[in-house]
Amino acid sequence: MNLYIATNNQHKVDEIKAVLSSDDLNVYSASELDGMPYVDETENTFNGNALLKAKALAAQLVDPNGYVLADDSGLMVNVLGGEPGVCSARYAGENASDDDNCKKLLNALKSANKQSPYTARFVCSLVMLNGKGELHACEGTSEGEIVFDAKGENGFGYDPIFKPNGFSKTMAELTPGEKNAISHRGNALKKLKQLLSGI
Repeated sequence: MNLYIATNNQHKVDEIKAVLSSDDLNVYSASELDGMPYVDETENTFNGNALLKAKALAAQLVDPNGYVLADDSGLMVNVLGGEPGVCSARYAGENASDDDNCKKLLNALKSANKQSPYTARFVCSLVMLNGKGELHACEGTSEGEIVFDAKGENGFGYDPIFKPNGFSKTMAELTPGEKNAISHRGNALKKLKQLLSGI
């Protein structure tokens, strides 16, 4: 089976390849097709936006053995009512950097005038679709808390300010193997791997 990842984010492609690649499954980036088309993420759920992305890339799929895999993921902070949620990647603006988003989140927490711990969870929704419209979906989460002292060079997004439960380090301080074992995307991909074994 060939699986095409509906993203331009190479970090996501690398994480997915690390978990899913096998003798029976080849994982490719969207660039192996015509590239990932722009998708206006108008849904208010992670699953809804993942489906929009999957449909956009599936429209380019000519591989009879191919599927596309889309994910939508983000951070939900309890004291902020679930923000930034589906707007995680563009929390500080449409072209915001990871650093911009982290700074806005920390400022929002300061304004919330609540005491730590600032409990939060990463959420990842995966949607897999083929050219015949056959659909599979699953979701993974990773629980933890937001810390103000950003640390770590690994990972991306909010990883430097997210400390997963059971760890004294931020997500960005974990090795790729450690992160994949406990991350929201890693947990969703484990479910997907089980699902793939039955296809």
